[in-house]
Amino acid sequence: MPASGLLYLTFLAGAGAIARRRKG
Repeated sequence: MPASGLLYLTFLAGAGAIARRRKG
């Protein structure tokens, strides 16, 4: 897996976690 792909997945995971925390 390319490094860019791993970074992209990490970004999605981070954004999802933040969104869930904001929504409560």
